[in-house]
Amino acid sequence: MVLKLAVAQQKLLEYDKLGYIIYQLDESIFDARQKVETTWSPKRKNHLIPKTPFKLNKMQAVMGAISCYHSNFKFIVKGSYFNAEDTIHFLTKLRNFHRHKRLCIFWDNASIHVGKKVTAWLLTQRNMVSVENPEYSPEFNGIETLWAYAKKRFRLLLT
Repeated sequence: MVLKLAVAQQKLLEYDKLGYIIYQLDESIFDARQKVETTWSPKRKNHLIPKTPFKLNKMQAVMGAISCYHSNFKFIVKGSYFNAEDTIHFLTKLRNFHRHKRLCIFWDNASIHVGKKVTAWLLTQRNMVSVENPEYSPEFNGIETLWAYAKKRFRLLLT
């Protein structure tokens, strides 16, 4: 794994020197649905589950990309899980935002990133490349820190 990380870091440095805008991309789930793992109540009494203060009784998926050097954060929100078509749609929006600039996408090896459809689409794109984060090392992708912070704030809103 250390070797894979070194290779990924080397690729990112090379793309940075070539003037690519490096985006760290990932998706996350924000779920406001009630989750009850265990509960109890006195005999012959109904279980009482506290309600959230919001009428957010659903899940939202967010795909986002952050570029630390250029202070950019782009995202899309969907009411269900993302697929390859959504990834291509998001990358197209990102590319259109940066017309005539070179982009490097740093992401994990999820199937919606490295599957056949997305890989084939990326091969047709001029000025856009991708670098995979080694598996089981989300700490090297800065957007993971953003998701952790956002989820912490989101949970505080629900309590």
